[in-house]
Amino acid sequence: MEDTEENTFQISSLFRDKYKLRLVIITVLTLMILSVFINIWALVFIITFSFLNSLLLSIERYVSITHDLELSTFSAVMMSVSFGLGWGMTAAFFTKFMEIMYNKSMEIEDILAITSFMIAAVLGFIFRDMNITEVGIVVTFAVNVFNFITSSMVGYYTKYELIFQVMTNIVLNLVLFVSAAPVLLTLLTLLR
Repeated sequence: MEDTEENTFQISSLFRDKYKLRLVIITVLTLMILSVFINIWALVFIITFSFLNSLLLSIERYVSITHDLELSTFSAVMMSVSFGLGWGMTAAFFTKFMEIMYNKSMEIEDILAITSFMIAAVLGFIFRDMNITEVGIVVTFAVNVFNFITSSMVGYYTKYELIFQVMTNIVLNLVLFVSAAPVLLTLLTLLR
């Protein structure tokens, strides 16, 4: 099929429409002003982690097993180690908040999860001078012990479901912290 001018996107078309041009200019200026006060790259990574976490949630809609595939622990630790505790806590909250918005419901389990991700951010910050893979492994196990104990007390899941959730979460986070974390930490360090 031959591309026509009507269905081909051209960057120059952004600048023909005065509204779009103003929007681009305002966006660039806003980001420049914000960059004086906050690290834009940290914000970009939080948005990216939140988006990817929401994508993982779509698996829950198609797979009828209990699992705990999430990027909140990983993002909280990475942001705490790279940008500080404040950004780690922000990542911990917003990655879960996006999940709550995605599911359009909030339960006691979500509050416990936010708490566990905040713990991950704090532990990541405390152990930030260690190797990122080691930090990730320690934090992953600590957070999953916390999740198992608190979820057992709430009684929302059976022991079998809890064990399966903990195991899937540990496996995912171990894979992320062993394979992706060192590379991502290098990138985040360059962008600080």
